[in-house]
Formats: sequence, structure tokens, C-alpha cells
Amino acid sequence: MRNYIEHIKNNNSPHERRLYAMRIAGALTAALFAVWLGTLGVRLASQNVAQSPDQSSDTSLTAAAAASQTTNEPRLDVSNESVYGN
Repeated sequence: MRNYIEHIKNNNSPHERRLYAMRIAGALTAALFAVWLGTLGVRLASQNVAQSPDQSSDTSLTAAAAASQTTNEPRLDVSNESVYGN
């Protein structure tokens, strides 16, 4: 590898070396993006999809929160309090 780098330094101008480096960086970025994109579908398919709570007579937020605590589904807890002092 060291010999190849020396060969590049001795036979190419700085402009050509920068272009070559940009091509390599672009190819590596494109390859990583392709791998990420290829695995995205698998990752999305394997996630549990949040389902709506059962339709019952009590539709309050506290009832929905209590229902979501009994299952292992992802949930969002919202607070009205600020963590920053006023």
C-alpha cells in the first residue's frame, strides 16, 4: 500500500490526487448508503407496529395510558412540567 501511495504522489498532480480521493470517498459513501438502504426494509419489517388501544367507553388519556402500561408496545409519555427552572 505504501508503494502505491508513493506511486500516486510521484506520477499525479495534486489536483488529480484530490479528484481520485473524492472518487474513492464517493464510492465508499454510495456503498455504505446502499447497504443501509438494503437493510432498512428488514429493520422496518421486524419492528412492532403500535396498534390503537381497544375502543372502550372511557376514551380519556389516563385510560389510554393505563391500557398501554399493561402491554409491551412502545408508548409516548408526555409531561406538562418543564425541566428548566423559570
